[in-house]
Amino acid sequence: MHAVPPTTTLEVDEHPGFERRFHRVQRVGWALLVLLVAAALLGLTGSRGPFARAIAAGDGVLVDHPRFARHAADVEIVATIEADSIAGDRRFALELSGSGWRDLRMETIAPQPRAMRTEADALILEFDAGTGDQVVRMHVLPTAPGVTRTGIGLAGRAPARLRSLVWP
Repeated sequence: MHAVPPTTTLEVDEHPGFERRFHRVQRVGWALLVLLVAAALLGLTGSRGPFARAIAAGDGVLVDHPRFARHAADVEIVATIEADSIAGDRRFALELSGSGWRDLRMETIAPQPRAMRTEADALILEFDAGTGDQVVRMHVLPTAPGVTRTGIGLAGRAPARLRSLVWP
């Protein structure tokens, strides 16, 4: 029998061009993954984070709303009506204007409005006024992805302008 001399190298084909391209693609993939995690932590995906919510001001009203939402996922919009804006009135009307409110399905409104009606391009919610600032909480479901633009304010006054991006 003849002894086969041991080899000092493996017989493996090398493709340096392919390896460079593969490592480049791998680095890009890792960078995209890091960016996605950073976006989620900042609130850009519609969950919690410092950029997830915004406050818009109108004449006599402050509206806390999501900057980013997900299609068909429940979001909360909180409108605070300043007591001075409705002083002496027993009732007040909250107006949702613009085309964006049509892309929202109302799930719950608290407190319950006494009446609800549509006029031209607006939804009017009428409430009994209590004492102090009035807080209206609306839970809505975005029904279409894209950018929604809505105004929320006291009827006949300058509304708070809301703009949200709804992810698919």
